[in-house]
Amino acid sequence: MEGKTWEYLEAERFERIWAMQQCDGVTVSTQRLATIVRSFTSKPVIVVGNSIDLPWFRRIVSATKRTIPGLTIGWAGGRRHDRDVEVMATAWGRIARTYPAVTFVVQGHQPEVIKELVPADRLVQLPWMPLETYPSGLAQIDIGCCAVSPTPFNRAKSNIKAMEYAAAGAAVVASPTLYSSIIEHGYSGLIAETVDEWEVGIAGLIESEAHRKIMQRRLMKTIEKRHTLAGNLWRWPAAWQQIADERRNLVRRTGWESA
Repeated sequence: MEGKTWEYLEAERFERIWAMQQCDGVTVSTQRLATIVRSFTSKPVIVVGNSIDLPWFRRIVSATKRTIPGLTIGWAGGRRHDRDVEVMATAWGRIARTYPAVTFVVQGHQPEVIKELVPADRLVQLPWMPLETYPSGLAQIDIGCCAVSPTPFNRAKSNIKAMEYAAAGAAVVASPTLYSSIIEHGYSGLIAETVDEWEVGIAGLIESEAHRKIMQRRLMKTIEKRHTLAGNLWRWPAAWQQIADERRNLVRRTGWESA
């Protein structure tokens, strides 16, 4: 989405709705998104949750040279409203004053509120990266922050960002929206909602490298057990088969063929 105007994105949205309505079925990544999509089509809508290709991801990360020295706190994402990261950014500003040796990393979209609250000489801005090299940016981050505001749009997203941070080796602090579904607070990561919670959570991870590593490993165990691409690959052809079966059943009942 980076570099595109809101008008362009709105036009793209209408085009995608039209294209979706021409299909015999749709797969989506979350239950909330399925509810939204069902308002645009009467065809089957099947949830296939996001998974992560761990061997590929780890291969990119292991081949990446760490170029940012010292402890880093990071955020990565596409274009969005500043309100998504405002609470986190306020906590970052406090952390910057308390821990002068910490560096902040932002990959992709560069929210103005972060640039306003974090000293420029402590902020590393990484560009929007193509899929082939995207994990190399996350490899520069020790504490990964997943910040979203509790809006209807955000609730339809998936929790894959937390998976990506953990696969890149980072401990995770995250908003309850989306991420309470994968992070057990205080065990495999930290859930933060207020500025104080973000500040205290990040500070605790800065103070303890052992704590960071333990939480990252625990989150990785959850990912390896439930969210790998290899373990969930069967879900896509199963969904396509279900769509094809429902199409055949419809034709059998009504004799009606649709494009």
